[in-house]
Amino acid sequence: MKYKFFVAIFTLLLCDFVFSQGYDGEMCKKNPNLSLKKSVKKGFISEIMVGVSNISGRKSKGPDISHSQYLATSTLLNLKNVPTLSPKTLRMEEPADEDRVIRRDLISCRFSAYYAMDGDSSTAWSEGEEGDGIGEMLIAIVDIRKPIKIWIGFGRSENSFFENNRPKRIRIHAFEAQGFSFGLDNVNLHNNKLLGSSEVELNDVNDYQKLTIPIYQLKGISNESTGFEKHFYSFIAIEILEVYKGSKYSDTLISEVQNIK
Repeated sequence: MKYKFFVAIFTLLLCDFVFSQGYDGEMCKKNPNLSLKKSVKKGFISEIMVGVSNISGRKSKGPDISHSQYLATSTLLNLKNVPTLSPKTLRMEEPADEDRVIRRDLISCRFSAYYAMDGDSSTAWSEGEEGDGIGEMLIAIVDIRKPIKIWIGFGRSENSFFENNRPKRIRIHAFEAQGFSFGLDNVNLHNNKLLGSSEVELNDVNDYQKLTIPIYQLKGISNESTGFEKHFYSFIAIEILEVYKGSKYSDTLISEVQNIK
């Protein structure tokens, strides 16, 4: 009897642990990474948490999306139709509770940085500041050794494109990671050093266009965890300097940034 009682208690504790650990995303914030601008200007970002999908190029419907909000200095929040959650739900005591929490987070993160790297031009990152978002930044996980393309504005439709702001002139800060570590659903890039910065004026087109940056020499990472083979992790921080004004809204969006395959 004591053994059965112990098993029952252990099972309940295990279930509670599974539900509490099954999802570690969160609702998006307007200013998720207040230190990012200062770090970029200093030329050193101590750590960037990147969703596995951003590294591997595969889509994700879970924590990657809310984690990716930290890849921007601000995010436009989508607060329409967000489920109201009780304290019980936030403890995620049942699988249905976890589903509701995930749904809340995905809705609020509809314009997070993830959507500028999901391979879908009908979705986009939007800065969340008042006005045109001048000075706001987006981090895009790309291999800077290879050609890069960008889709500015909201590419969902011609109306969406011209109604919203599009970046006209941007400053591109190129970084290389000096170390990395793996989490359950993310890669942490450590000691990210600035390689250089350049400015680009973009064409006002609702389509991909090439994003030209200088050629940088990467050092790579080689240690026991990589089998002493060199691995290269790089990214760019895109800083908005000037915009093409939208006919209806002042939000500035970027639909996609990725390597040209």
